[in-house]
Amino acid sequence: MKDPTTTTVKKNNKFIWGILFVIAILFLYVMVKDEKEKEIEVDYLGQVETLKIETSITEKKLKQLITKKFHMNAMNAMAYEVRYWHDKEETYKRLNERPMNKAIKSKKYQLIEHPEIKRIQQAYSTKIHALNMKNTKLADQIKQVQQEMEQLKIYKPRDSYKQKQEAEAENLKDTCFFKNLNTQAGGNLKKRTKPTLIYDTTLVNHEIDFLFLRVELLNDVVDYFVVVESTYTFQQQPKKLFFKEKFNTEKRWDKYRHKIIHTVLDEKAPGTFKFWEGEVFIRNAIGTHGLNKEARNRNALPEPHDLIIINDLDELIAPELLKVMKYYEGTSQSIFSVNYRWTYYNFYWENMNRLEKCAISTFDHLVENNYEANKLRFNCFGKQHTPGVLKIAIQTNHEDGICHTGWHCSWCFPLSLFEHKVKSFALEYNSDNMYTKMKDKIPQLVQEGIWYRDNKRNARYTPTTNDLPSIRHPEKYPYLFPAAKPHTSCFSIRDFPKCLEGTDYVPPNQPPSPSRAYHRQH
Repeated sequence: MKDPTTTTVKKNNKFIWGILFVIAILFLYVMVKDEKEKEIEVDYLGQVETLKIETSITEKKLKQLITKKFHMNAMNAMAYEVRYWHDKEETYKRLNERPMNKAIKSKKYQLIEHPEIKRIQQAYSTKIHALNMKNTKLADQIKQVQQEMEQLKIYKPRDSYKQKQEAEAENLKDTCFFKNLNTQAGGNLKKRTKPTLIYDTTLVNHEIDFLFLRVELLNDVVDYFVVVESTYTFQQQPKKLFFKEKFNTEKRWDKYRHKIIHTVLDEKAPGTFKFWEGEVFIRNAIGTHGLNKEARNRNALPEPHDLIIINDLDELIAPELLKVMKYYEGTSQSIFSVNYRWTYYNFYWENMNRLEKCAISTFDHLVENNYEANKLRFNCFGKQHTPGVLKIAIQTNHEDGICHTGWHCSWCFPLSLFEHKVKSFALEYNSDNMYTKMKDKIPQLVQEGIWYRDNKRNARYTPTTNDLPSIRHPEKYPYLFPAAKPHTSCFSIRDFPKCLEGTDYVPPNQPPSPSRAYHRQH
C-alpha cells in the first residue's frame, strides 16, 4: 500500500519542476527578445550613423559641384547627383516603413519619429529641390550654349565674302585709304579673288570697356576676334580673369559671341622674370594658343593668305583701311606697319609724336615663325626696316583733312583702374612705391595732360571729335571724352598747386561744382 505522504510529495515536485520550466522558458524568451531588440536597435542606429557619414561626404561633393562653372559636361554630373539624392530619399522611406518590434516602439527608439531621420530627410528634400532648380537653370544655360553652337555652325564668313565684297568694294575707291594704299602699290590694287578673312587679336587685362568699344568699332570688317587673357600679370603676379567673368555674365556680348575666340592662358612665363619676359610670353599665346589651338578647335583656323592683326588693346586700326586691305590686293608686301595717332589718358591729349608699330601680316608668316606673335609686334618678323614691310602711314594735320590710319590711346580707362595697371605693367620701374607716390595726383595729371612717367605735359589739347574713331555711344565712355578742361599754366607737376589756384579744379573726395555736377548727370 502506497504511502499518501510520498504521493503528495511527488505531485508537489512535479508542480515545482513545471513552474521552474515555465520560468526558464520565460527567462529564455526575455533574453532572446532583449537580444533581438538590441540587434534591431544597433542595426537602425548603425544605419543612422552611416547616413550621417554619407551625408557629410555627399555635402562636400555638392559644395565642390556648386563651386565649379556650369558647362556642357556638368549636365551629366548634375543628373547623377539628382538621381543619387532621389535614391537616398526612397531608401529612408523604406527604412521608416519597415516592420519594427513593438518593444522598440515602446521604448524611445521610434525611428519613424526619430529626429535624426527627420533631419536627414528634410536635408535631402531641400537639397533635391535645390538640385532640381539648378538642373533647370543648367538646362537653360545648355540651351543657350546649344543655340550659340548652332550660330557658330551657321557663321561661315568665307561663304558670304563675295557678296560683301561686291556691296562695299566700289565705294571704297573714293576713300583716302584706298587712294593712299593704291599709290603705295603703284596703282596695282585690284579686287581679291580669294575670300580673305581678318583676325583681330589682342591681350586683355582689366580694360573690358575698351575691348567692347574695339569690338563694336571693328565688327563690320573683322571676322574673328582672338582675345587672350592670362591668369598672371606682365609682372607674373596672379590676377583675376576679368574678361571671362564679364563675358560669361554680360548680355552686351551676345551679339558678338560667335566671333570671339576667348583664350585663357594659365601658365607662367618660364625662367626668371626680369623685364619684358612676361608680356612676350603672354603675347606669343595669341598664336600658339589662340590661333593654333582654340581657333583650330572651332574649325576657324586661318588660311595662309588671311590677314592677322596683332596689336595692343588700346591700338585701333581704322575700319575703312581694313576693308580696303580685305577686299583688295596688289601690294608686293604682305607684312604691314601702321602709323597711329597717339593720345594718352583720353582722346583729347594728343602726343606730337606719331607711333608706328608692326601690326598686320598674312597668316603664313606667323606659321613660319612658330606662331610667335610677339615677333610681328616687335620688328615685323625681323623685316621692319626692309622693303619687305609696307608702312601704311598717312600723315595729315587738322587743317588739311583727316585720314588717320589708326589711334593709340594710352592709359585710357577710368581713374579707378590706374592702380591695377601700374602694378601689372611689364616695365620694372612700375611698382607699389611708384603708385603710392602718384595716386593722390592722378586726377590732376589726367586733367592737365601731364604724363605720369616724367611729370611733364607731352601733348597738346585737341578736344574735337572730327579726327576720332567712329565710336558708337560715346556717352558710355565719359573718361575718353572728358568735359573738364585743362589750365594753360600747368605744364608739369612742379606747377602744382600754383597753377590750380583760383580755378574750378575739384580735388578728390570733395563735392563737385554745380557745372561739373550738371555734366555728370547729363
